[in-house]
Amino acid sequence: MKIAIPTDDRTHISEHTGRATFFAIASIENGNMTHLDFRVNPPHQHTHEGEHDHAETVNLLSDCETILVRNIGKNLKSELLARHIKIEFTNSQSIGEGIKRYLSNFV
Repeated sequence: MKIAIPTDDRTHISEHTGRATFFAIASIENGNMTHLDFRVNPPHQHTHEGEHDHAETVNLLSDCETILVRNIGKNLKSELLARHIKIEFTNSQSIGEGIKRYLSNFV
């Protein structure tokens, strides 16, 4: 299983999911994190109606089962849910603590 976490500094969970510079991708096996990788979040495009198009971001996360966020905009949320990517909210500020708390819910 892979979990995506938005980040700007590779340490803390970003407050603005769609505008995050990177996504940390945590690989989870048997309830433990086995690998952590980072992917660059492409800049999003504005539609003619002024809304954001998050297609590239959603494609970037297409192999992830879950995204762990502090906040998320309604458009990105809808696009992720349409691709069957679960959204989990956290109040953790660090990536490590967020993953730890997320995994503790499954023990």
